[in-house]
Amino acid sequence: MKRHPMLSAVVLTIALAVLLGGGIMIGRAQVATPAAGGATGVSTQLLGRVPSESAPGQAVALLKITFAPGGSMGAHTHPGDTAIHLLSGTLQYTVVAGEARLVRAANGVPSASTPTAVEPMTAGTEFTLNAGDTVYYTGTVLQSERNMSDQDAVIIASNLRGIDEPARIMSPEGMASPAAGTP
Repeated sequence: MKRHPMLSAVVLTIALAVLLGGGIMIGRAQVATPAAGGATGVSTQLLGRVPSESAPGQAVALLKITFAPGGSMGAHTHPGDTAIHLLSGTLQYTVVAGEARLVRAANGVPSASTPTAVEPMTAGTEFTLNAGDTVYYTGTVLQSERNMSDQDAVIIASNLRGIDEPARIMSPEGMASPAAGTP
């Protein structure tokens, strides 16, 4: 299956632009250990999925993912180029392997259209995402998330992937273990 990087970026940007809401300001990055195993306290709702006319064999999917307080997702990948936007709450996001790109909200407003605002997210660092922040990554990035707050964290995710590919592939090795005292 041939992926179209420029098309992926355009499709993801458009899908997110339609759904983006307001946000709050910047969190900080810190070294941390990602959550292990599968998903706990996480629900995923498929908002839409349509075959791509310009990328045969591919489909664009739009998802709403809710992390309850204490919810976590162990190390996993997504099969295609993906963008996630934190609609509400805060979320700890760790790149286990690979590199993602983070665009922080500016003055409470998503700044996804400002390329100079891109912050690299390297493996082994946990980032605190706040409402309005957006993360972009390819299907090779292994990541995990956890909600350490007392309110739901809601993500809108969009990706371009093969028609028959799943939204998420959990790491079979259980590459990480929870940090002491974390969910």
